[in-house]
Parts: sequence; C-alpha cells; structure tokens
Amino acid sequence: MQPTPKTLKLGQAEVTQIVDIVSETFAVGDIFPDADARLVERLMSQGVPGFAKGASPMVDLSFYGTLVRIGGQTLLIDTCCGHDKKRPARPGWHMRQEGPFLGNLASAGVTPSEVDFVMCTHLHADHVGWNTKLENGEWVPTFPNAQYIFSEIEYRHWQNEALRAEPGALLYGAYEDSVLPIINSGQALLSDPGASPCSGVHIEAAFGHTPGNMSIHVESDGQQLMLLGDVLHHRMQLADPHLNTRFCCDPQMARDTRQRLLHRVVADKALIGGGHFTGQAYGKLEPDDAGYAFVDANQALLAEGIPKSRGF
Repeated sequence: MQPTPKTLKLGQAEVTQIVDIVSETFAVGDIFPDADARLVERLMSQGVPGFAKGASPMVDLSFYGTLVRIGGQTLLIDTCCGHDKKRPARPGWHMRQEGPFLGNLASAGVTPSEVDFVMCTHLHADHVGWNTKLENGEWVPTFPNAQYIFSEIEYRHWQNEALRAEPGALLYGAYEDSVLPIINSGQALLSDPGASPCSGVHIEAAFGHTPGNMSIHVESDGQQLMLLGDVLHHRMQLADPHLNTRFCCDPQMARDTRQRLLHRVVADKALIGGGHFTGQAYGKLEPDDAGYAFVDANQALLAEGIPKSRGF
C-alpha cells in the first residue's frame, strides 16, 4: 500500500510529494564510495532515516517528484523512473508495470492533462522516466499540455554524448525513450539559470552532479523552498557536505555547489527538498557540528507558528 501523498503549505502555494518508488536499498559503497564507516555507524546509531542493516551497511533511497501548485499553475518537478522502460542494468527500474506515480498524482487531485510545466532538475534516468509513456509502440509525452523545461547546458551535453554512445545505451536508455520524444514533440523548452516558468518559481544553477544540474526555487508570501534534487541524495550528506555520490560528473564542483546552497538555505531560513530522502523529503536545516541537522517541514513550520500541513 502506497502512502497518501503529503502536501505542504508554503504561503499560498501547495507542495506535494509524488512517490514512484518508496525505497530501494543499495550498499553504501555503491552510492557513496568515499563514505566514512564511522560516520555511517554514528548516523545509524542515532536512528537517522535512510539506512538499512545487512551484511554490510546499506542505504535506502526513495524516488519521487514534487508537485507545486502556485498562482493557478501546476508544476511537476522530476518524473522518476516510469513504466515500460528497458533498464536491465537497474533491475528495480526495469520494465516496471505497477509503479504508483500517476495514481499518487491522481490522489493529489491532478490529472496528467492538468500539468502546466514539467521541470527536470537533470536528465538522469530516475528523473525523467514519466516524461513519456508507451502508446501504440511509441513513446509519447505523458503530460500532453505541459511545457517540459530542461536545462539547455544539460541537454546539449547529453546531445553531444549521444553522438558517441551505442544506440539505447545513453543514460540507461533514457535519452532515447524519455528525452528525445519530448524534444521531437515540440513541448521542450531549453532554459538557463534565472529562467522563471511562472511567478514564484525560478531555476538556479546547481552544476556538478551533472553539467547542467539545476535546483528549483519556490517562494510564496515570503516562505521559500529550494528543491535541491541530486545536489543532496541522502541525509548523510548533511552530516558530511563534502560527500559525493559516484554519479557526480565533476566532484569538486558538486561539493562546492552543495556547500554554497546549504549555506544559503540556512541563511535564508528556507525549506529544502532532498533528491532521494526516505520518509520526510522536505524540511529545514540547522547547523550541527561540521554539517547540518534536518528538521522535518511540519516541525519547522510549527516552530514558526504556521499551521500544520496536510498528510504530515
């Protein structure tokens, strides 16, 4: 049974987590090859979410998008893994049929035709999968009335990589089945940092994890949320902001970006949304030793005298 979608009130905006995969477990070293075993042990002993016990320590990652309703506009940020996608190198994503993503979107009160903008923080396979659906043997846009916003730097990078890649191999196949069909449909808009699809939402550069990685800034009535995407995979990176995943294309830039954005959200007293947090995905940061502690959104808003949000 899938959890009921959680909706956070942010001023006049509503922010809802749309889950595709509740949790997938990986060996720590498969995701974070430089993770300090003592740090992992300490966080596990403290009950920090996102860990699992096995023969060796494991991390749990969740795969979800974020639905933002603001000023009469409906935006969907990141579209996870999708259905019918051939991903043999990733068994948990391969040829899925029972994923709850569209059902969770419906539970939040939104149909695919009602989405105005789809924004992909980057073009890795687990962030673009529901961009398209298989219809009569063809990949077509899942959200027929939406404008899909891709970072131009990001798209041009993968477009160049496609010239050298084996057919169907780039991004586990996602470039061909989840990106190119959007480009060919005419629904893609290639954007730069600073672009704003609607009032209260704008794109910010977050390069390093991928060449054109972007974060999404949402603001309403003075309340702010920074959707960091894969700048921040796991709470472990809050305890050690220098820690990268093995998927970061420019490790030093990824570290610098993470440090810059985490410092800023604390200074601005903004909420954040992590890329693959299990449990509560949205919250506020507090300085803690050499890193940060995560306070879930409901506790953070109650501390500021803001009414409790639905589903938390």
